[in-house]
Amino acid sequence: YQSADEMLADLRAAHAALSDNDSYRTERLTASKAKHSSTLITLTDALKRPRLSLGLALIGIAAAALIVWGVVRWLQPQPYKAPAEAQRWYDSGTAALRDGLFSQASNTLEQAINADGNFALAHARYAEALMELDYVDKAKDELLRVSTLAPDRTGLMPLDALYLEAITASVRRDFTSAIEAYKMLANLSPKDPQVYVDLGRAYENNEEPSKAIESYVKATELDPQYATAHLRAGVLYGRQQALPSATAAFDKADQIYQALGKVEGRAEVFYQRGALFIRSGKIAEARQHLQQALELSQAVNSQSQRIKTMLQLVYVFRHEGKMEQAEKLAGDAVNLAQVNNMEGMTARGLVELGS
Repeated sequence: YQSADEMLADLRAAHAALSDNDSYRTERLTASKAKHSSTLITLTDALKRPRLSLGLALIGIAAAALIVWGVVRWLQPQPYKAPAEAQRWYDSGTAALRDGLFSQASNTLEQAINADGNFALAHARYAEALMELDYVDKAKDELLRVSTLAPDRTGLMPLDALYLEAITASVRRDFTSAIEAYKMLANLSPKDPQVYVDLGRAYENNEEPSKAIESYVKATELDPQYATAHLRAGVLYGRQQALPSATAAFDKADQIYQALGKVEGRAEVFYQRGALFIRSGKIAEARQHLQQALELSQAVNSQSQRIKTMLQLVYVFRHEGKMEQAEKLAGDAVNLAQVNNMEGMTARGLVELGS
């Protein structure tokens, strides 16, 4: 510098420049602090806001799952459900079938089919009743109808599908398969006495009387007023010559049928008592009970029950030496069976007539 004044001028200029720079730096620092402060406040505010609870999240997920399930169910075909009227006829017909009242069962199940022709279980039970009545060809036609209505069982509820499997196996006389299906049903419905009667009938048809009795007794334990179970147990006790047990079971069944006003049920009890007396060699007692069975079966127009009772009476008359009565009764039984297209009954009657 040439003078102190020149140096002073530069110092003042530098000072001024430094002051401006400090102000700029201060402004930037203030802005930066403000920005960080704003970010911090924003983050703090966000953390302070009420968040979605875990419970609400789970409710949302459940609602979404329910919607998806509903859409899937809506798109899938619903399992078959019979109309109320058809179901009532079916339940009544099935009860008659278990009671051994095959004519009544046949007529009632036919009403179920008339109420709903797509009722596969009703067709199957109807086929079962027809087989018991000896209408073999008609029973086969009903099974064909069942295979058309429910070819793979997928349109049925699980219990209905098992019942259909068991019933069709019984009609085909595949009693081993029927037993397995009814055992599965018993595992699924252990408190249902009707399942045990069905299982007992399958065991009985498969020539396993001891297991059949166990099933019938189980049914009576679950429902002491179940006449069918007492009746079927009595029949098998009689075949095993356990006469006191058979008599007690028949007495209980007759008492219940009488209280319910089931004439065909009482006729069956009289018929089975008569058959038991024949096996026991008590021919006079057998004739008395069989004649009562015949009167009752005529009163309710139960043709199958009437014919089988006539054929038992043929044996009684023959044993008593009343050959003319025996021959006439056998001829009447054959004619009645032929009129009703009962081939098996006709054959049995012809055997008796030939004898």
